[in-house]
Amino acid sequence: MTDEQEPLVVDGYTRLSQDSDRSIPRQKEKIQEYINELNDRDDHPPVVLNTIFDDGRWSSGFSTANRGEYGQVLERIKNSEADLVVADGKRRFARDFDDTMDLILSCRSTGVELHDTSTGTLDLDDSMNVAIELLQAATEHKAMRRYIEKSIEETNRRTDAGYYHGQPPVALRFDENKQFLVADENRIDDVLRVYELRDAGESYRSIAEEVPWSPPTIGKLIDRRDQYEAVVEGAKLGFKFTIVEPELT
Repeated sequence: MTDEQEPLVVDGYTRLSQDSDRSIPRQKEKIQEYINELNDRDDHPPVVLNTIFDDGRWSSGFSTANRGEYGQVLERIKNSEADLVVADGKRRFARDFDDTMDLILSCRSTGVELHDTSTGTLDLDDSMNVAIELLQAATEHKAMRRYIEKSIEETNRRTDAGYYHGQPPVALRFDENKQFLVADENRIDDVLRVYELRDAGESYRSIAEEVPWSPPTIGKLIDRRDQYEAVVEGAKLGFKFTIVEPELT
């Protein structure tokens, strides 16, 4: 690196699709470490970080529709506003085939470099390397489509059978067969306390001081009073909170 050279502008990018993945702060650290390594090299021009665009947690690489920060990165690439972009893993940018192709073609047309903190520069001038990147994206795209299709099939199977689908609301849990909702013994007494206080004329806000829930949640509990009271009596709840009475023996 020489002091006379104009520094290259770097854009970083981070996102997190699941908590088991590397955290956002750690991704940012890796990007900064990578930039420092580039500046320590004698065979690389100096670089300066513009900013690290961050789409945050639960941000899937298979869709750019809700990734506004990534959209800014791509726009800056297309406008040649950055000289190189770097992420802690090349799949942070995109996993979908079409999005990956758009990213690669945009970089090839503007000369913006793609960098991975682990593997370095992605050689987009080599047609074979580009083909490999697109093939990997196509394979992942196909696998994700199969996963989504299976998830839809499982959802339809459960709802057609009348089973509850989704996360259990407060004070409820799945039964032993993971089909219907039953009372959560650790919380159901708090629900009954909500009804007791409401019957006594208490407001949602005052009730919230007595139980571990906010006024909006208390409102939902009151709207679903029939269902919760049925669960207390031994019933179960199925699809769309349908009450399933216990079988008589």
